[in-house]
Amino acid sequence: MIENEEYQKYKGKYKFIKSHIEERSKAIDLLLWANFMSRDSDEEYQVIDESMKGYSVESVKIDPAGWGNSKVKVRKKDYKGTRRKHFHQIMNDDDKLEHWKSLIDEFKKMDPEMLRFIVEKKVPLELFATQALNEI
Repeated sequence: MIENEEYQKYKGKYKFIKSHIEERSKAIDLLLWANFMSRDSDEEYQVIDESMKGYSVESVKIDPAGWGNSKVKVRKKDYKGTRRKHFHQIMNDDDKLEHWKSLIDEFKKMDPEMLRFIVEKKVPLELFATQALNEI
């Protein structure tokens, strides 16, 4: 688990709340993960700019008026348009978010030649992931 991260069971789903995240991009990463994990519920999360304290990721239900609040900085749905620099920061972060650690570890287990093939030939990973999910 991530330090200072509180995971609470909420209607059978995880309720993610984390405060004092220094980097905006890391708060966005946690936001996307929280919204992904709660995709089968009516829970939705937002990033709040806490000024001098950094950022927090919290449930819209905690602060439903927050969507109209000027403190809310992010309403992002996916990584489309994300720059390579951001992923470079993730890879070099000494305190990676747990889901990134897991994903990176899975890639590290793969044969390096397979990874090179995927990258060089632009293999559409979403097709393979979808097929693998169908077989589970």
